Amino acid sequence: MAFQYLSSAHVDEELLMRLKELRTFISVEKNYPAYMVFPDKTLEEMASRFPTTLGEMESIYGVGKTKLRQYGEVFLSEILRYIEERNSVGIGDNEEAGIPQNMSSGVNDLRISVSTVSYSPIEIENFEEICRQLDYYLEFYRNAAYTPENLQQAITDKTNLNRLKKVLTVKRKEIKDTCLEPFRSVEVQFKELISMIDAPLASIAEFTEEMEQVRKDEKCAEIKLYYDQNTQALGPVAAEIFSKPWFYNKKWENKTCKEYQWKAELRDKIATVAEHLQIIKNASGPHTAAVIAKYVETGSKIEAARYLKAITDIVAMEETESLVRTLSDSVTPIAHSPETPDRPTVSPVNEPVVLHPDPVLPDPTDEALHHEYIFRIRLNEKQYQLLTTFMELSNISYEIVP
Repeated sequence: MAFQYLSSAHVDEELLMRLKELRTFISVEKNYPAYMVFPDKTLEEMASRFPTTLGEMESIYGVGKTKLRQYGEVFLSEILRYIEERNSVGIGDNEEAGIPQNMSSGVNDLRISVSTVSYSPIEIENFEEICRQLDYYLEFYRNAAYTPENLQQAITDKTNLNRLKKVLTVKRKEIKDTCLEPFRSVEVQFKELISMIDAPLASIAEFTEEMEQVRKDEKCAEIKLYYDQNTQALGPVAAEIFSKPWFYNKKWENKTCKEYQWKAELRDKIATVAEHLQIIKNASGPHTAAVIAKYVETGSKIEAARYLKAITDIVAMEETESLVRTLSDSVTPIAHSPETPDRPTVSPVNEPVVLHPDPVLPDPTDEALHHEYIFRIRLNEKQYQLLTTFMELSNISYEIVP
């Protein structure tokens, strides 16, 4: 017995939900309101009449020739897919599925009879009177003023009010327990009835979950195949990226996620990753492989940029240390002339340095030269490059005087 639609007045809620999801996807893609695709009334009529041809689709309210040309095929495909899915699981085919006809027709009409006693709404009969008494009693506390000097009185008043509150709370629980007592035996009986259903239900649920996992695995394989066909721009890291949680969206495996949806999202993600990888390649130089590995791990171009900066900082520090060692091995200090007072052989960091081919001694009385040191250094070309690089890295200002 195939799945049948017996009444045009009945709206299939599941199909209506799927049609609305399709409408939302199209409206977002087109960047205009959903009602401009189809109004709700049109989708409701589709979900009750189940058109199977474009001719039938055109007869539905709100579907003119223009919208039929724009959206008819995609909405019709969704309706046909839904009908095929429902027929494939045999909805309505109880006899072929081995379900007794009397159960399928009557399980929703179980007549449960219980012995009852007529109850009227429970109220506090003297509620208004108690409210007046309580209001009069609390008036004292509302107008009380407390200072550090009467702290003990505040503690006593707090204790009295908590005691009063506890009296009311205990009484409320007593009445509640009394009113619920008739329900307790019924609750035990209902739990027993439900447990009778749980045993076969658990077995069936286990089977359906296994089948659902099989379906998801098949859909995942379909997504992977499409991914492999469109990832040339990602290069050798494509295989590793696919399974990363930041890339693969589990919702793509859901029944409600249509093929055109996951394909569109997958293409967008591939394009984004390809763009990020190209940026990394352009910026990372000799560190490209390490930075790409960090990006594949995190999926974040910001984290990749931070990682690149950390690497370059470490390399710069190592190069500076190596430069200092090279300079200390390569530069021989020049002895001072007898007239020149002793000066440090190493210039302090951030002190300006003047390099001069001939020794020009400063005037000791000249305050402008107080923090300057003048050296004459004999260097070959390589040593000269090392020295100037070192001073630039160390933020030392210098000038070469001809």
